[in-house]
Amino acid sequence: MTLLTKWSEGVHTDSIICLEHNKNDTLSSGGEDHQICLWSDEGKVKSRLKLDDDVTSICFMPSNPHIIYTSSGNKLCLLDIRDFNHVQNCKEFNSEEINEVSMNSKETFIATCDDSGDIKIVDLREMRLFKTLQRHKYICSSVKFHPTKGCELLSAGLDCIVNSWDFMKGRNLSSFDMRECPSGEDGEIPSGMYMVNPPLIHSMDVSNDGSKIICGLENGKVQVVELVGRGKFEPLFDLKGHTRGVSKVKILQFGMKEMVISGGNDGKVLLWEGNKQKTKVQHKKKRVKEEREGKSDQNVADSVSDSPKSPLAAIEHGSKINHMTSANVGSKTIVYVADQSELISLYDITKHISPQE
Repeated sequence: MTLLTKWSEGVHTDSIICLEHNKNDTLSSGGEDHQICLWSDEGKVKSRLKLDDDVTSICFMPSNPHIIYTSSGNKLCLLDIRDFNHVQNCKEFNSEEINEVSMNSKETFIATCDDSGDIKIVDLREMRLFKTLQRHKYICSSVKFHPTKGCELLSAGLDCIVNSWDFMKGRNLSSFDMRECPSGEDGEIPSGMYMVNPPLIHSMDVSNDGSKIICGLENGKVQVVELVGRGKFEPLFDLKGHTRGVSKVKILQFGMKEMVISGGNDGKVLLWEGNKQKTKVQHKKKRVKEEREGKSDQNVADSVSDSPKSPLAAIEHGSKINHMTSANVGSKTIVYVADQSELISLYDITKHISPQE
């Protein structure tokens, strides 16, 4: 990855929290200064608008890239970039600050998750509350609609839990605790590891085909989990490269090529290959049970046989990563990085993407 430039122009006056790029060559940034800003691909500010609170998440409507849904504090706001001098609509569905906004593939519902652990499902056709999902004990940090199963939703939080939901019925389908994932080379959890670095989930993304999710954890790992059947989870492998918590993860899809990018509290940005075929690891609880019952085959390895061992590229960015997004700009593939500053850093990852066959 090559650093191309940094954008500033004295626009944001505090840390940038979120970034999103639409199909019309516009990057949007939201910050702790309550501003949401629109940038051209040349780094020029098109427009900016001050909201009532921190701008924590941004979601463009895919079929109409002029429309933005964004969270400001505990409010969900509708904006139109063609008329960016005021908010088109703003509703308060959540009781506490929203951490992520996500739209379903049919563009009929939006999900917002907040610091109370609640998930609100909003019907966009009437901009009204449709369902409230409650299962997380602490902060719900991330929420994503399943890309191929119209009624399913995924959520993750600082309780170390990832949940799958039938959001139409308001029913939890399954839960998976990241503390059940094996740790260490032999699958054992090092003594005291989770006392110091519990696998709190700071960020989550789902693959385009809905076959797996990736989670950025406080223990410095990127955990890859397979989605099996209806809402079931099977841990595949983890990516080890960060020395502190992983604050942001994202799956990048380039034709048939899939890549994973992770950013951490250690100031590192890592790029990983995502197309490897993997052997599933065994759940900690299942492995312990089989060992007690004498069913464990000591000659069969539970660890991954073909997982990525090291990143394709690593950048010492130098500051804690708040958010990342990507876009194709001309002949280049750019990763935009927001950190604790008011700057946006642009990295070129083009050389790491092989030509499509």
